[in-house]
Amino acid sequence: MSKSLHILIQLSTIAFCLLGGTRVFGQTPSTTITPPTTGQKEEATSSEEPKRLPVPSDDVRQKTLETVREIYKNEIQAARTPREMQALAEKVLQKGRLMTDDPEGRFALLSLAQDIAAQAGDGETAFQAAENLARFYAEDVLELKAEALSKLFKAPQDITEPKALIERARRLMEQAATQERYKLARQVGGQAAAEARKMADRDLLQSIVKQMSDINRQAAAHTKFQKGRETLAKNPDDEEANSAVGRYLCLVRGDWEHGLPHLAKGCEGKLKTLAQTEMTNPPSDPEGQVKLADAWWDLAQAERGGESKSLQLHAGDWYRQAIDKLPDNLLKTKVNKRLSEVAEHLNAAVAQSGRERAAQPTKLEKALRKGLDLGGGVKMEFVLIPAGSFLMGDEYGKSDEKPMHKVTITQPFYMGKYEVTQEQWQAIMGNNPSHFKGPRNPVENVSWEDCQVFLKKLNEKVRRAGLKFSLPTEAQWEYACRAGTRTRFSFGNSRDDIGNYAWFKDNSDNKTHPVGMKKPNQWGLYDMPGNVWEMCADWYDAKNHEQLAPNVVDPLGPRFGVDHVRRGGSFSNNALDCASSNRIMISPRFPFRDIGFRVVVY
Repeated sequence: MSKSLHILIQLSTIAFCLLGGTRVFGQTPSTTITPPTTGQKEEATSSEEPKRLPVPSDDVRQKTLETVREIYKNEIQAARTPREMQALAEKVLQKGRLMTDDPEGRFALLSLAQDIAAQAGDGETAFQAAENLARFYAEDVLELKAEALSKLFKAPQDITEPKALIERARRLMEQAATQERYKLARQVGGQAAAEARKMADRDLLQSIVKQMSDINRQAAAHTKFQKGRETLAKNPDDEEANSAVGRYLCLVRGDWEHGLPHLAKGCEGKLKTLAQTEMTNPPSDPEGQVKLADAWWDLAQAERGGESKSLQLHAGDWYRQAIDKLPDNLLKTKVNKRLSEVAEHLNAAVAQSGRERAAQPTKLEKALRKGLDLGGGVKMEFVLIPAGSFLMGDEYGKSDEKPMHKVTITQPFYMGKYEVTQEQWQAIMGNNPSHFKGPRNPVENVSWEDCQVFLKKLNEKVRRAGLKFSLPTEAQWEYACRAGTRTRFSFGNSRDDIGNYAWFKDNSDNKTHPVGMKKPNQWGLYDMPGNVWEMCADWYDAKNHEQLAPNVVDPLGPRFGVDHVRRGGSFSNNALDCASSNRIMISPRFPFRDIGFRVVVY
């Protein structure tokens, strides 16, 4: 059978609906200081995920695309308005997602969907097509999105929404810079700046110029970092090279664990002195810890942009160590004030991301903001979790929580506002296996494998809406739980306040309680600590953090394992078990009455 006939049969017989599958993230784990070299997405560990295939050759791509264009010739000609072109792009995209037996045909369909969407000024569908191409084939998703943006910016002004495209460009710049793809980040930034000039939007242009300036400083520091590494390979004691490597790791990447030893051997007086003090004689008394924090804080005043904030965040680590041991005096007041400033820095980027997302909601987001109707008057509510970076783990926690390492979540996502309730489980599964009955209580006494059945049925129920549900990755869970904080709990380091936020051993009467009865965290998520443990998608590995350090992008967890991860503690646990970084294993096969879950959706 010819390829063209095979494609035609596929197109005429497959139903128009969404393809299931787990969300795939870019991942660049590393245990060395070697930077990531590509922005390609890796595949999820699920056996249901397709293996990424080679990109078809130029000849094959051209011939197959011609065949697909011939199949859709009449519809392409009939689609004269942006809305009609957008609808056609969505239709072709779904067909591409569905086509599993013809890799060349799927590639052509996804490529065509991206082209039509770009001509229609539909950034959302164009980016979805890029993500699917990178999901199924050995493509670079950042390059694909950059190419799509170039086409989108060339679309007629009455079709596109320039501000929405510019915000997409700025998010892409941030993702590229996070993966040390500085050339690509600057290329996209140049396009965004040119578009802002056309709009004569001075404020928008200034914000892009500022972002470009930060990226240029990072790129310059990265160049010095690479040269410094080459020098250190020959002469490990070279002071200038140590300074270059240390500055990049600490002040740009936030990797103090690996960067601090280089600063201590560097040539910059104040940085070198403070690094040496911290490494050779770290203070254990609260006054000494505050003094060291003050020195780092003062040094931040001489730096700019991200470097200054990185120094202040590092000072914050020392302030946090001291705060609980300080008496109630002026010194503690000052420390609290500076910790508040640190929290503002942490929240600023994610808050901005959330505002941008709120200003240009997608069709999916509009549906989720109203609450997902499961039938029978039962709804599921969600909270937007913006993209951003955080420090995962706890240097003072258990061995499997160490070392702390930087994690970047490159894509915003929605997370359940509450743990999945019994009435929601009942609406999807038609039963209620919970030990502690109550429609608004979290469902429990379900296994990890039971959750997969629930998710499959939930996805089938909402397939037409274009939603895809899954368990959160462990990194997503901790990122959302921390909500921009670095403290032991999202509300601080002290256990005294946990009763306001969690049902735990001291206040639960050894049972679950209706969701949403305690205070939410800063991002509006309820019961992240306590009530029931929450299962994650990842396999459990006691050395997971060690293997991912010093930094990683959108980690998916180990590829294989025996047990999965649970997070957050429960009604039967003490306060420390409810800490943001605490991680425990759970068998995928067995249910427990203190373990439940919440979902994420894309």
